[in-house]
Amino acid sequence: MEQPPEEIRFNNVLTGLVSFVSEIDKKNPGVTTLTEGQYKLVKVALIAGDKIEMIEEYGSNSRDFWGMILSEDESFFLERIDQLFSGFPKEYVKQLERLFKSGRISRDDKGVIWRYLKSLTKITMKYLHKKGEDVRGDIILWKIKV
Repeated sequence: MEQPPEEIRFNNVLTGLVSFVSEIDKKNPGVTTLTEGQYKLVKVALIAGDKIEMIEEYGSNSRDFWGMILSEDESFFLERIDQLFSGFPKEYVKQLERLFKSGRISRDDKGVIWRYLKSLTKITMKYLHKKGEDVRGDIILWKIKV
């Protein structure tokens, strides 16, 4: 069975990340300010948005940080989250930052978020590779099959 194009897979993973953060938010009342309805609006915006633009923007915003994502560098993540997700709804990005900084998110939940970020990055690398961009060194480092 053939996989959907990278931009669709990217969007699916990104929407999954929003759903996961929404669930974490429910377990940690008072840390963030988004309502469940607002999380749904973010997901609708992602689903309806230009998927190619999203993956390309993430690629250009994240490319310098792929090594830090691979190593799960939390200080980088908190310092650069606005840059990493500059094309995404600002309030959602702030919620993700608040959750990380709150100290109330479990190590397991952080691990899941890192897996989402790594998936987004791997999908982006495959997308860029298919477009002819030179990401071979990163693909080897990340051990991605293309």
